[in-house]
Amino acid sequence: MTFCLRKLRPIYTINYHHLDISNPKSAPIPLRHIQTLGTDINSHRTLHDAPLPPQEYLNPPHNTVQLSYKNTPLITRIRSTLKTDLYLSAIQQTICKQEAWSINQFHHIDWPAHGYAFHRAWSTKWITLTKLAHKLLNTNEQDMRYYGKTDLCPCCNLQSESLLHVFTCSSPVVITFRHTQQDILWKHLSLINTPTEIAQAIQTGILSLESVSTDGDSSQQLSPMVLDAFEQQVILGWDAFLRGRISVAWQIAYAGGPDLRDKASLKWAGQLVIHVLNYSQQLWKFRCGVLHGHTKEEMRQRHRAELLENIQAAYDEHANDPFCIPSDWRQLFNRPYSLLALSDRDTLSCWLRSFTVARQQQELTMASDQRAASRFFKPARSSDSSPLSSISSTDASSCDSTSCSADSVTLSDSGDEDDDSISLLLELAPFDRLITSPDDLPG
Repeated sequence: MTFCLRKLRPIYTINYHHLDISNPKSAPIPLRHIQTLGTDINSHRTLHDAPLPPQEYLNPPHNTVQLSYKNTPLITRIRSTLKTDLYLSAIQQTICKQEAWSINQFHHIDWPAHGYAFHRAWSTKWITLTKLAHKLLNTNEQDMRYYGKTDLCPCCNLQSESLLHVFTCSSPVVITFRHTQQDILWKHLSLINTPTEIAQAIQTGILSLESVSTDGDSSQQLSPMVLDAFEQQVILGWDAFLRGRISVAWQIAYAGGPDLRDKASLKWAGQLVIHVLNYSQQLWKFRCGVLHGHTKEEMRQRHRAELLENIQAAYDEHANDPFCIPSDWRQLFNRPYSLLALSDRDTLSCWLRSFTVARQQQELTMASDQRAASRFFKPARSSDSSPLSSISSTDASSCDSTSCSADSVTLSDSGDEDDDSISLLLELAPFDRLITSPDDLPG
């Protein structure tokens, strides 16, 4: 990234607001200098017409510069140009890695239409649409990767739930809803004056994700430009089409040629992206409704049922192991489950959070006690600095395998003597006498 700043000419600015012409002695240095030169300030319409003061009176000077980008003067869209130059390469690499595309395939996406759709969408939808476009929606497959939960689809409970599965789930309820949304999408395509041939190709591509056969081989009945757009979209992926990443060949087919693209074709392509994203968002919204409830009342009931299930599991755990929580938290179970189940959702949530905190505290306490016990019962290491460890037998040959005479007492370096050896040592050596060698022992 190379930018060129070229200085054109200095412009000195003097504000009237800070000039006190009535009292020249208290006026700033530039004004006193101008009056000293005999210049009549009142005879000029602006101070720019007056003679400029010396350079040392203006610090720092104000200069006009020309910004050049890639040997071209940059006059407008400076911020967007800088951001594009800074982040475009990293974004390209991320998207190509995510979609398994090449750089050439990346440039086949109609990014101007993609930007048109996002700039005209409600700001409240930007986050959801961005997650949808980049495959960042929190599907169960993602939950399993990060949280270890099940990855089965909540609608069919048969397959792993990826974003593509959300678009093609085989659950009868989902199929019915998806067909309704597809009819709405076909209607919107006709409202934006989509040519019949292009609309037919788009319908064929979307239904191909579900392995639904259409009447005849419609792709063989398309014109060359529409057929080229269809084939390019097959390479890019129809799941990418449902995430707003359409091929630039669709706009070319709508305009009638690559040189005939104009604002009307860009508007049509942008509206196509908007309606496709709305279709995909409705499928995701229905999936979330199946999991959490379609209405507020249904969401409350499902939340309450989930809370009661977790609380019942907590009561069962406490019944099997009363020490799963600290003793000062056991008043949580003073109330029977049948009475607690009659409480409202807030009370149930607070109780469950309290039980979770109690369990965490008990786990920390047990881990701390376990570490302390392991340190306490850890065998002590031998120390060669002990005076008793230096005592050795003077005549090891006189000891047999069953007995040892009192004249040769042997203490091992490990410090693991039996009771008889210790008793014998106490008899031979009083407590007030230090034994440093075998010669110190009484005869």
